Amino acid sequence: MGLGLEIGKTGILTAQKAMLTAGNNIANANTPGFSKRTAIVSSATPFIDPSGFTIGTGVGVSEVRRETVEFLTLRLFEKQSLFNGAEARNLRLTDLEGLFNELGDFSLKNTISGFFDSVQELSKSPDSASVRAQLVEKADSMVQTFNQMGKDIDDMIARVKDDIISTVNEANGLAEKIADLNKNIIQLNATGVSAGELEDQRDVLLTDLSKLMDTNVTISGDSITKNTKFGGRDLILADMAALLTTEEDSVTGDISIIFKSDSVTAVPNGGALKGLMDFQTDANTFKAELDKLAAALAGEFNRIHSEGINFNGSFSSTITGKTAVSDATLALDTVNLLPFEPSSGDIFVTVTDSSGSAVKTKITVDVTADTLTTLAAKLDGVANLSASVVTVGSSNFLEITPTSSGFTFDFSSSLDPNPDLTAFTGASVSVDGTYTGDDNDTYTFTVLGSGGTVGNTSTLTIEVKDSGGVVMQTLDVGDDYVPGSEIDVIDGIKIVLSGGVLAGGDNFSVDVLNDPDETNLIATMGVNAFFSGNTANTIAVDASIKSDLSLIAAASSNSVGDNANALRMNDLEFKRISNVDTLNGRSLGEFISETAAQIGSQANISEITMKTQGNALESLKTLKEQSVGVSIDEELAELLKFEQMFNASARFISAVNESIERILQL
Repeated sequence: MGLGLEIGKTGILTAQKAMLTAGNNIANANTPGFSKRTAIVSSATPFIDPSGFTIGTGVGVSEVRRETVEFLTLRLFEKQSLFNGAEARNLRLTDLEGLFNELGDFSLKNTISGFFDSVQELSKSPDSASVRAQLVEKADSMVQTFNQMGKDIDDMIARVKDDIISTVNEANGLAEKIADLNKNIIQLNATGVSAGELEDQRDVLLTDLSKLMDTNVTISGDSITKNTKFGGRDLILADMAALLTTEEDSVTGDISIIFKSDSVTAVPNGGALKGLMDFQTDANTFKAELDKLAAALAGEFNRIHSEGINFNGSFSSTITGKTAVSDATLALDTVNLLPFEPSSGDIFVTVTDSSGSAVKTKITVDVTADTLTTLAAKLDGVANLSASVVTVGSSNFLEITPTSSGFTFDFSSSLDPNPDLTAFTGASVSVDGTYTGDDNDTYTFTVLGSGGTVGNTSTLTIEVKDSGGVVMQTLDVGDDYVPGSEIDVIDGIKIVLSGGVLAGGDNFSVDVLNDPDETNLIATMGVNAFFSGNTANTIAVDASIKSDLSLIAAASSNSVGDNANALRMNDLEFKRISNVDTLNGRSLGEFISETAAQIGSQANISEITMKTQGNALESLKTLKEQSVGVSIDEELAELLKFEQMFNASARFISAVNESIERILQL
């Protein structure tokens, strides 16, 4: 009978433990990371009496098992990492995309368009003070947009660096906690005590860690510890955690992640750290693109502006460049010596005397060999011109000045009005017009046949050839020509011949210039520049232009109302800039649109990735919840079942007790 009481007792105790387990499940139904517990009920070891009869001894709870499906848990870590990586990048790309929005009134594209609209107005009214003021106002609006965008991207880069540092610190804290839990779980398991609560805590921390980085979780052979790898190296191994830190590149300023122990770089493949590191690259890339745009606009506009003539006419006094050169003896193509990259080629400088007689001189520059000092020397060799290097502190500047009163100089594309007539002695020639051709060239005018009298000999013609010997035009200056009248030659060139007798073979040449400075050095040295700076953050309207609107170089000659240079500057808006280091064959507007499209595409891809990984993550969460999550209905059923077991066991004990009492009464 004593055995019967013991059997009833085990039933009561087992039912009680099972009900406590179900109650604990219900209490933690909404606890994050909690895994359902199951009371494993098994019969006690039976009793065998001397006759060999087997008698059961009751029941017991052999284990309160933590329900888990490890392959789902590991997959959840992986998907959590991929989702958070895409999310971290997408949030920041969306912010960056807003900076390049082309639709706003003060968007970069619209402010550039507004600036060139004002340049077009200048070409219509080159002498108008109000138009010049509007041009500077629009230019200021444009450069402020550049400046603000540059600052905003810099701020984004600074914030993402801070985010990377704080995320690494947070990851270190989680790694140390997980290693401590591994240690405690090992110790508890060694004593036979269930570590289910600690295992739940560990999985919660591993989930948090996978939000920050790719964790690559593995389970040790004893199925007790969970280890992680990061960047291909052990981050958590049993009760040891390898800590991470960050370092900043002294040149690029980029943040990288390294292991503290040996400074080996670790590249994240998931989690917020991957999204942040990817965005650091994105932001730097698009900041470089914005800087390219600013440099292309400033450089190309300055190149044209430096070749123009301002409202006051050609330079009559000393002009000092605004670009500081650290070493005047270095080759001009030395990296980072100049704000814009120069090219080898010819520079044409025009010097005009007080009577209006102009002499155009060509100097040739090799930027791989010439220095600021030798450039100044070559300019100094031009008749009636002086040039030198002026040193202020540790900076060197190009300075140019006419040597005599009454002389002026410029670097314009204006045609030489008085060509060399040494080999053309029978008549005088004057040249006028604005050259509209695409390339620098030399046109040679040669009298054909046996010659004759200008305006009289019917067969008198002059052939015009380019420097390659190609016949560009044949001019009739015979009996249909009135001496002293203007002849349209080609590409905007006009000449006037006086009367006289020309011999066959007589010739003269005219340099025709699309680009008077093939080297871009005059603009690069800050001579007659409209803009200063060469990045989004530094581009600005030159202070001299803002203080004196007459310095805006709208003309290509000293003629009143000349708008030729303004037209050239206006054409820049839609010109395809071929320099590989700048826009690589795209116009300013095309470059902005393509850059905005690239950012939009990257943001769209990251959003799609985020949604795809998010959907996969939610599916896995649902599947895991169905497998190991707490179902209130199921737990209530378990409570009812074990309540009945408890009551039945109590009734069994009562029955056994009654039997004992009756036996004792016999």
